[in-house]
Amino acid sequence: MPGRALLSLAVILLSQLDLNAQTEAKWKKDYIYLSGQLAAEVIPDRAPRRSISFVGVEQASATQATSITIRRPAGTQESDLLVAILYGSPSSLDISFRSPSGWVLVQNIAGSPGQVFRKVLTSSEPSSYTFTANATLTIVGVISAYRGVESGAQGTNFFPFPLPVDANSSSFASGTVFRTPSVNTATPRTYNLIYFAVRKVVTFAPLSPSYTVRAQVNASNGAGNDATLMVADGEVQLEPGPTGQKEASVSESSNGSAGIVALMASGHLFRRNRTAAVTSSSGATSISLSSLGPRPNELVLVHLVATGGSSLAITPPAGFRLLRRIDNGTDLVQAYYYKLATVESAHYVFTFSSTERAVAALSLYFGVDTSNPIQVENGQATPGGKSHAAPSVSPTRSDTLVVGLFGVKIADTFNSWSPPSGMQEEIDSSVTSSLGGVSIEVAQGYKGTASATGDKTAGSSVSGPGTAALVVISPKP
Repeated sequence: MPGRALLSLAVILLSQLDLNAQTEAKWKKDYIYLSGQLAAEVIPDRAPRRSISFVGVEQASATQATSITIRRPAGTQESDLLVAILYGSPSSLDISFRSPSGWVLVQNIAGSPGQVFRKVLTSSEPSSYTFTANATLTIVGVISAYRGVESGAQGTNFFPFPLPVDANSSSFASGTVFRTPSVNTATPRTYNLIYFAVRKVVTFAPLSPSYTVRAQVNASNGAGNDATLMVADGEVQLEPGPTGQKEASVSESSNGSAGIVALMASGHLFRRNRTAAVTSSSGATSISLSSLGPRPNELVLVHLVATGGSSLAITPPAGFRLLRRIDNGTDLVQAYYYKLATVESAHYVFTFSSTERAVAALSLYFGVDTSNPIQVENGQATPGGKSHAAPSVSPTRSDTLVVGLFGVKIADTFNSWSPPSGMQEEIDSSVTSSLGGVSIEVAQGYKGTASATGDKTAGSSVSGPGTAALVVISPKP
């Protein structure tokens, strides 16, 4: 993808490594100067306010029908996202809809013959779409169109998910107040769409000012198979996390369903791929990682852990730059590197001056600010124990990706990690040995606003001295 950079970040954890003053000074210089700028310098918030906009909506209804046809909303263009919500009556759960070509099922609506579909528009689209049911019923449907939604077209191996939407729904036996379930969003600035479906012809009371009603459609066959569907949207959630429940009231008691669809804004940086490698328990003088074929101007992350003595030297692959080194006495040392990828070899090899046990992990990213890929970072040694806290960092830009890098010294007992609260585990890997082993954790999460992250604590199942750091990756402006 042109104009996007790939960062390589390698973390090396070693035991009993002692630095001379000249080497330590060089590393500090590399840490301070990134792309010709002081890392401590406050970088202005140059990232665009990535946002989703409503384009248009169409609705339709049908009675005693096996299909429903809904027009494509006016004003749509290639790469816009369409969301189709279909709801039917009677309430047989065996009823389903067959979507037209190019549509993808998002969810089955809880407790009803209803479904939610999505479609990313191509350059050639029909003027309407027909959805076919496997039985005769009363059907109401809405198609709404949005611009600025992540299309998912870049691939299928993304963090946190490859889809442009996440969704949830629930059903109600009877009542006048309907509440959607909550959705846990994983990216900042999601645009939330809500819907309420009722098996009567009803009127909905006004919603919270955060939402705009886009459509309300009803149908009745005169024999009790009635349906009303209301769709609203407009709430932007700045930070990842639970959306909370959304509520609507109807004019008379009925049963039905309610749901929420969280749309993911385009333009975020993503983890595209990942891999890991370990040495044998007897150790090795090098460790090799597949580069995963990084594209020019994409981004990589590598985390490497090894044991070692006070005279151990580490040679990274060509082009890697060291950011910071953290010593935990004579037990453990952590260091992280980065590089901007150009034309890369098939493997990255880190070599050691003696035989050591090592673990390494590599992740690829795209959508990184090439002029300032690492906005801020910090780390510290952690005392012997099972809790390893990385100190808080304060991004000065919005929509960043916070990566947690953790390590612990172990012996011949396998270790497993628990990621920090609010972060998703990416890699958990260990090498055990009676001679001394090591274990690493990589976790990450989006930060929607320019504010302090707070300390992030990862837990190891094995007690030992450790290291913990947070690295903030900047999105492309």
